[in-house]
Amino acid sequence: MKQWFLDNPLFGETRDDRARLLFEGGLDIHTTIDLELQARAEAAVADTLPPLRDDGRGICDPVTGQCRNPDAAAVVMGTTEADDGHILAMVGGRDFFGEREDAKFNLASGSGRQAGSSMKPIGLAAALQSGIPVTSGWEAPSNIVIQNPPVCGSRWGVRGGAGGARVTLVRATRSSLNTVYAQLIERIRPPAFVEMAEDLGIGEDRIDPVCAAILGSENVNMVEMATVYSTIKRSGVRVDPVIVTRVVNPDGTLRFEHTPTRTTALSSSVAHQMSWVMEGVITGGTGWRAKLEGDRPAAGKTGTAQNNADATFIGYTAQRTTAVWVGFPEEQIPMRGLFQGGNVQGGTYPALIWKAIMDRMHDGLEPEGFPTPPGSSTTTTLPIAPELITVPDLFGREVNEELLLELEEQFFSLLPVERETDEHPAGTIFVQVPSAGTQVPGGTLLTVEVAVAPPAADVPNVIGLTEAEAKQTATGLGFGVDVEVVQNPEPDGEQRPGRVWAQDPSPDTPGDGIDTVRLRVNPEPEPEPEPDPEPEDD
Repeated sequence: MKQWFLDNPLFGETRDDRARLLFEGGLDIHTTIDLELQARAEAAVADTLPPLRDDGRGICDPVTGQCRNPDAAAVVMGTTEADDGHILAMVGGRDFFGEREDAKFNLASGSGRQAGSSMKPIGLAAALQSGIPVTSGWEAPSNIVIQNPPVCGSRWGVRGGAGGARVTLVRATRSSLNTVYAQLIERIRPPAFVEMAEDLGIGEDRIDPVCAAILGSENVNMVEMATVYSTIKRSGVRVDPVIVTRVVNPDGTLRFEHTPTRTTALSSSVAHQMSWVMEGVITGGTGWRAKLEGDRPAAGKTGTAQNNADATFIGYTAQRTTAVWVGFPEEQIPMRGLFQGGNVQGGTYPALIWKAIMDRMHDGLEPEGFPTPPGSSTTTTLPIAPELITVPDLFGREVNEELLLELEEQFFSLLPVERETDEHPAGTIFVQVPSAGTQVPGGTLLTVEVAVAPPAADVPNVIGLTEAEAKQTATGLGFGVDVEVVQNPEPDGEQRPGRVWAQDPSPDTPGDGIDTVRLRVNPEPEPEPEPDPEPEDD
């Protein structure tokens, strides 16, 4: 609220004028913040994230050894007739009165951070609005390189697919498949994505028209993201967020009163399709941890920034929209190993915080569903799933169109998670949850780990090692070894007997396509001949 006032020219020509009016003017300022809901939101963040440690060490990164306290930001926006567009709660950080330099910085507003795949629904909206059906089929390779200089640059590599399966935009959204959305932005073009983002609620000129924007490369804040998702929930009608409704002078005269504006940003049919798709993110996709108590209908999307440095979950019910960000306030630092030993992603702490907040935000509000998408070629209607079914054995299976169709016929949905390993054939499933043979309700999400070949190691530096040490080092990284024993002709080079003095390829050469490392090793000295035995005395 303070920032809103100081930035508003209605309250003075200069910022100093506005500050004097705010702190000395005796104004009566009416805000939209509900103190009870604010307390609940703050408690939800505090109860979900690991406790702040007094020594400031926080959680320790298993790779770097650095210890920090992750933080969170959250914005809760009303979407009922009584509070439409009102910011009901805003958590700018969980340690406002702490001693950290960034403690009093509002992490929910300002320049923001990368939202990751929470931006994908903006691209989906632009695609559906342009006539691309939500049931259209797309290849979902594990990796893709888009070479389209006028649109995405000369070479744009993207990881994160479904092992080459052909999927619909429904499945691509619910399983957050990057390689499908990379193709989608190439089709719809970045300017159309930016235009849709601004129409839905992102500030003007906040997003550069680049292909990576659909995967969340651009900084946005949680007020903007709550506005975007509220617009989708509101059947495509945008209502800008408001935190101050009235400002009254000391004499009782009205100095400011908010007038809400409503703008159609998206067709209602497209918005209803998107709500249906994003309901599946929670009931059978990456956001399964966000499922609300009592099966209250909700829709949303996970987001994870590059290197797991930021993570988000944005979603809504019929009455509330909440946007959550988790990360380190000081800078973008990978959150590795910080969630039950795994990396922090949008479906971990952000989804759990979102659930904790939303479960506490609906007192007295009856559960309501979302409008049914119109019956057409762009939507699908799924049959009612049985109450109890047996999980099939997926070990060794490839994730492809045949498997996805087979599972859909059995009332399962699938979330493939790629894991680098050389212990299983690439593209095959080697872990599944729930396990085979388990009895589960129809419609259950099966999470599977799919083997992806680890990237080739760089050629190691073995100069100066013994032949045995060099062989062990190179073969341990997957390289064959070819040894030539020859004396180093350079007197200033490695001359020790039995030591490597040259190698090809040279150290640190990228290992892709390299099978064998050729070594030159100094010869061992010839053993001294044993002396002839002395004759024995007769």
